[in-house]
Amino acid sequence: MTQSPPGAGPTSADAGQLTRMRLTIGGMTCAACQSHVQRALERTSGVAHAAVSLMTSSAVVDFDPAKTDLAAITTRVTKAGYEASLPASDDAIDAQKAEEQRQGAEYRTLRWKTITALVGASAVMAVSMREMGMSLAGMTMRGDMSGGMSPSLSWALGAATLMIMVVCGGEFYVRAAKAARVGTSDMNTLVAIGTVAAFGYSVFAVVAPHVFHRSGVTPSVYFETAAFIVAFVLLGHLLEARAKQRTTLALRDLASLRPARARVLLPSGDELEIAAEEVLVGERVRVRPGDRVAVDGRVVEGESEVDESMLTGEPLPARKRVGDAVFGGTSNASGTLVVETTRIAKESALAQVVQLLRDAQSSRAPMQKLADRVSAVFVPAMVLAALATVGLWVLFGEPWLRGVAAGVAVVVVACPCAMGLATPTAVMVATGRAARIGVLLRGGEPLELAATVTTVVFDKTGTLTEGHPTVSAFEAREAVEAARTLQYTRSVEAASEHPLARAIATYAKGRGAEPLPMEGFAAVSGGGAEATVDGHRILVGSRAFLEERGIETSIHDSDATRVWTAVDGAWAGLFELTDAVRPEAKDAVTALRAAGVEVHLLTGDGEGAARRVAAAVGIDHVHARARPEDKLAAIRALRKDGAIVAMVGDGINDAPALAEAQLGIAIGSGSDLAIAAAGATLLRPDLRLLAQLVDLSRATRRTMRQNLFWAFGYNVVAIPVAAGALWHWGILLSPMLASATMALSSVSVVTNSLRLGLWRPGR
Repeated sequence: MTQSPPGAGPTSADAGQLTRMRLTIGGMTCAACQSHVQRALERTSGVAHAAVSLMTSSAVVDFDPAKTDLAAITTRVTKAGYEASLPASDDAIDAQKAEEQRQGAEYRTLRWKTITALVGASAVMAVSMREMGMSLAGMTMRGDMSGGMSPSLSWALGAATLMIMVVCGGEFYVRAAKAARVGTSDMNTLVAIGTVAAFGYSVFAVVAPHVFHRSGVTPSVYFETAAFIVAFVLLGHLLEARAKQRTTLALRDLASLRPARARVLLPSGDELEIAAEEVLVGERVRVRPGDRVAVDGRVVEGESEVDESMLTGEPLPARKRVGDAVFGGTSNASGTLVVETTRIAKESALAQVVQLLRDAQSSRAPMQKLADRVSAVFVPAMVLAALATVGLWVLFGEPWLRGVAAGVAVVVVACPCAMGLATPTAVMVATGRAARIGVLLRGGEPLELAATVTTVVFDKTGTLTEGHPTVSAFEAREAVEAARTLQYTRSVEAASEHPLARAIATYAKGRGAEPLPMEGFAAVSGGGAEATVDGHRILVGSRAFLEERGIETSIHDSDATRVWTAVDGAWAGLFELTDAVRPEAKDAVTALRAAGVEVHLLTGDGEGAARRVAAAVGIDHVHARARPEDKLAAIRALRKDGAIVAMVGDGINDAPALAEAQLGIAIGSGSDLAIAAAGATLLRPDLRLLAQLVDLSRATRRTMRQNLFWAFGYNVVAIPVAAGALWHWGILLSPMLASATMALSSVSVVTNSLRLGLWRPGR
């Protein structure tokens, strides 16, 4: 799939390839809204996948540009009754800042509407209670208010209520009408029906009180109920908006780290201060002590300590010298650095992390599908339940007007806000918390999968080991040819990025071997490399790599990692390399096993070297001399046996296995291909993060289940009470109290999710 640069306008792609696009969705207020937009996008021709998020008011869409385009996709959303637009910027950090501003504006608007509605509704209720002489206790228990209010005052209260409904709650009716026009329904439908029914019931009581008297019912008015429904629903939205701001704190912190300006060095030696996003690849930027690095690049002058904790979570600063990579947003300490830009601002590591976090927080966890299925039919089902409530009251001989009041309460109490928030809030908080400890998740699915993992499979080199091997011994088949063999080997290995190749090239250089002209270089993933050097065919790689080409090595594997060099069909040199095991690897394996996870080692190295590392860290299951296709087959075999597999690796040869595992986990210092194939990335090479990820994932899964339980349980309990199940004992949930409890259910779900922000490893 072709992905857009961080930010997310659509990218160009060839026919048949998928393009990813992020849209801002307006008008969503509940789980039903989210489901409507989801279905509208999925039913659009050419759309392969869509993930709609209520919490972030956005959608990530993968589509085939040969079959559809932006206009068709946004039109489909509009026809469903919602608004769709591209973000204001294709830069992830700028887009995040714009999202923060949008959330701030939304919160301020909701705040004044909520305050106005609450004050107005309270005034309407106070006047009504004073005039009618009814106690608050009587109102809450029976759900009705006696008549006796003068017609003029009743009309005044009705006018005030109508103003609250139109000015403060006008969007509910507009959105409900849009949904009705396209044959759908959502929370706005329930709010509109509930408030209009309460208001209409009250107007009818003022206009025709004799109808009530003939039915033996006091002509009650519910103006304050209609006003309070609007006020309480707005209050729920206000608290949700505040929760959204809190749950995006990690993104806000990250986005604010990139400095706005950069000091570019001109060819004349002068400095020119320009906007960071205007710096081009190849330009040099001066970073003074105490400054934040403005761009991604490599150090070409100077030496300093750089705090990279914002990207890696590593608290200790990293020493940076000439040739080392630095990243935008990191903090320079004592020395002055000159950095040559390697990536523009919107493609920087920081921008990519922000974009991945935004995508993760916009994604849908597998558990969300349950809420989606329920919410898709929930609103029409509740409307039918309200009508049935009215019918049952009449059937049991009660006045139909009292049944109408109970039906209104059912409609109001059934608003599915809590269901829409149950899993997205947990995903948002947990992905932000994971980023803070140094784990970058690509969405809700990897987050939820980590809780169910039964088997973790490790690569060896660069994963369980430091990834900085050194040559401990070299043997030439013919002593007189040692120097020439080193030359041939360095010539080939200098073109490879594999850690073993770099170690051998460094060793050969240190022995004075000068590279020779080379052509026809080809790397074989998991095996080695070959090329023609100075007219000779040179192969450098594992014993299996040579033997597959008919070359006898005659020396078998030992506990050391070995690499052979062959010249014109015969082996000519043997290198033994050692790679230190990561100091935290044993603790990481122990923690995983304590969590009930089986651990395997899967490596392309020889049996001896693999078992030496496995013994050092406590792994019993070892698969050695595995080529990329063997690693892929091993993962498939584990999955076939019923295991939920997480693969941890860092190299190009690990990418197929990372993609095949249910959960691929890449080491952040590894290859771009490995990171792209993984569902999670460790931003620093600390394997103890794996057990922490499993722990956090399990805590998140528990929170999701609790949220769904309370969201569904609330409706299971509240709807029968609103319908009159406890009327025999004198208890009836009035429409006003129904709206208050509906708002509180959403608050409880959000609050429960926010507890994940307090999660700590081991707690």
